[in-house]
Amino acid sequence: MQENGPQGYRILVLNKLKILTNTTLQTIIAICFVLMLGTHLPLSVSRGFYTFSLLIRDLLMYILPIAIFSYIVSMLAGLKQQAFLLVGVLLIFEALSNTLSISYAYSVGFTVYNKINLLNSSFQKAESLLPYFSLGQFRPQFYTVDKGTFLGVLVGFFFATGKGTLAMQTFYRFRKCIDVIFSKVLAKLIPGMVLGFLLNIQKSGLLTNLTENYGLALLIILLGIIFYLILLFSIAGSFRIHEIMRQIKNIWPAGLIAFTSSSSAATMPFTITAVEKNVKVPSFAGLIIPATTNIQQIGDCIANVFFGLLILKQFGFPFPELNTWLPFMIVYVLARFTTAGMIGGAIFILIPIYEKYLGFTPEMSSVLLALNILLDFLITSSNVLANGALCVIFEKIWLKVKDFRIILKNKNGK
Repeated sequence: MQENGPQGYRILVLNKLKILTNTTLQTIIAICFVLMLGTHLPLSVSRGFYTFSLLIRDLLMYILPIAIFSYIVSMLAGLKQQAFLLVGVLLIFEALSNTLSISYAYSVGFTVYNKINLLNSSFQKAESLLPYFSLGQFRPQFYTVDKGTFLGVLVGFFFATGKGTLAMQTFYRFRKCIDVIFSKVLAKLIPGMVLGFLLNIQKSGLLTNLTENYGLALLIILLGIIFYLILLFSIAGSFRIHEIMRQIKNIWPAGLIAFTSSSSAATMPFTITAVEKNVKVPSFAGLIIPATTNIQQIGDCIANVFFGLLILKQFGFPFPELNTWLPFMIVYVLARFTTAGMIGGAIFILIPIYEKYLGFTPEMSSVLLALNILLDFLITSSNVLANGALCVIFEKIWLKVKDFRIILKNKNGK
C-alpha cells in the first residue's frame, strides 16, 4: 500500500494534467491571455504570434485543394448513380437557403428601419500587424479550393459511373492520409492559430472603430444573425435541446477559428471534422462543406442586406418596396454562385447589383465595402456556423429524397 500510494497519487496528477492537452481548453486559455495581456505584449512578440498563425493558414491553403478534391471524389464515387441527383438537389437547396436568409434580413430591416439614427461618418481601418514572412505569396493563383472542388465533382462523376475502380483505392488511401494530417497535426495547432489572429484583431482596433460608428445598428445585426443561427441549429437538432447543444459544442471551435482568421477556406478542414460528428454519414461532410462554402454564405447574405438597408437609411433613402427588392434579391441569389470566398472578395461582384437595383452611389458603395472588410470576421464565422447546421439539415432532406426515390423505383418496378 505504501508503494501504491505515491504511485497512485502520481497517476492521479497525470490524469488531471491531461486536461491541459485538450484543444478546447487551450483555445480558451489563448483567448483569455489575449484579453488580459495582449495590449502589454511587445510588438515583436505579437508579430511573431501573428506570423505563426499565418504560417498555419498558408499551409492549410496549400493542402486544401488536394484534400477537397479527394474528399469529393471519394464521396461521389461511393454514391454511384445517386451522385448526379445529389448535386442537383444541393444546388436547389443552396439557392433556397440564401433566399430565405435574405428575406429574413429584409423583414428585420423593415421592422427597425425607422428606429435607428445613423451618423454620416466614414470608416477607417487601423493598421494590422505585419508578419515577418508569409508563404502565401508563393502559391500559384490558379491553385485554389474552388478549382479542387470543380475537379473533384468532375472526377467524382466519372467514378460514379462505375469506371476506374482500381484507381479509387488510391483515392481512399490518400484520403486517410489527409485525415491524419488534419486530425493529428493541424488540429493540435488551433490554439496557436487563434492566438495570433486574435492579437491582430486587438492591435488593429477594428472592434472599437465599429462600435463608435454604428453602435445600436451593429448590435441589431449581431442579434439578428445569432437568432437565425439558433433557428438553423434548432431545425438541425430536431428542436431537441440536448441535440442542439451537442451540435453547437462540436462546431463552435471552427466558428472561433473563422472569427479570428476571417477565412472560410482555411477553416474548412476543422469545419468538416466538426460536422462529421453531427451528421449520420461522416463522409457526407467532406462533400457538402467544400461544395457550399463559397456559395451558401448565410452570414454574408444577412449582413450585407442589413448593411445595404442601413446605408440607404444613412443617406436618406426610403425603405425599398417589394417591387424594387424582389429583382435585387433574385439577382443577388444568382450572384452568390459566382462569388469567391475571400476577405471582401464577394462584395466586389455584388456592389454593381446594389448600384443597379437599389440606386447606390459610389460613396455608398465605398461604405458598404468598408463595412464588409471591418466586419469580415463576424460574417465569416457566421458563414461557417450556418454551414455546419445547414449540412445537417441537407442530410435530412437528402435521406428523405433517397427514400422517396427508392419507393418510386420499387413502385415502377412492380
